[in-house]
Amino acid sequence: MSEEKQVKKIKGKEREDKFKKAGKLTRPIKESLPEIVTPGKTLLEVAEWLESKIREKGAEPAFPPNICVGNIAAHYTPEEGKQKVPEDEIIKIDFGANIDGFSSDTAVSFYFGEEQQKKQLINVAKEALERGLTQIEDGTNLAKFGETVESYVEEQGFNVVENLTGHLIERYKLHGDKDIPVTSGAERVKAETGEVYGVEVFVTDGQGFARSSEEVRIYSLASDLPERIRLRLKDARKVLYFLRQNRHELPFTPRWLYPELGRDTTKIGVSLLKRRGVLVSYPVLREQEEVTVAQAECTILVTEEGVDILT
Repeated sequence: MSEEKQVKKIKGKEREDKFKKAGKLTRPIKESLPEIVTPGKTLLEVAEWLESKIREKGAEPAFPPNICVGNIAAHYTPEEGKQKVPEDEIIKIDFGANIDGFSSDTAVSFYFGEEQQKKQLINVAKEALERGLTQIEDGTNLAKFGETVESYVEEQGFNVVENLTGHLIERYKLHGDKDIPVTSGAERVKAETGEVYGVEVFVTDGQGFARSSEEVRIYSLASDLPERIRLRLKDARKVLYFLRQNRHELPFTPRWLYPELGRDTTKIGVSLLKRRGVLVSYPVLREQEEVTVAQAECTILVTEEGVDILT
């Protein structure tokens, strides 16, 4: 018998309704974030609050909440309760909900200081996203989004982070095989009615490129794994079984496995699965030092007339 939890196929209106439900679920959580994201609160407290609110509503996190400060652009999720929400830097909160493998993905940026440029970065990211969304409907070229976004951001004196793009969302796959570029001159790919995208814009006062660091806090199962994988170590088998039952190809952080498997078993199992190529690693992505990054994101459903914003 396969270790993989059997997945019922869901299509048509039922599929669309699942995506809409996952998006709707995140809205009140996003609206409540200003009450939670306050200077002095630990990043872990914010992450655990997000996770608990999603689970209270009968869903699961689509991915570990990305809580990124300053020049850290993406893929940072807290493991311990030491780092705190700063007063003098932009903090980005990126999260989503998963219902039967159908995910939402949304992000908002906060800043509690007085520096006008950082306030402007956040406003420019939000406005760029809104302007870009007007370019998407059935049959339109997704490159128009990037052209619109890049032009506006550069007019404001900033840069887009060119290698962080919007992405098609498919069942149990947060990043599908289509991207929504944030720069001009991108490959021309058309949007189609019924597609769901996480549409995001990262704006920076830096060079506009996020580089991988050596730090990794988020993983996922690799795609197209064989049904049976020979693993001698029991710890690795336990981790693989847990992930196949609970996450499929959706991202996870080792912290989530500690209550079920224990810290030692999890760390040993993750390490071995990573070496065997069973896991995909998502390194923390950073802009250059001494700069900052703002982010805005929503999930959309493409329609014949435009887009339905789900989050």
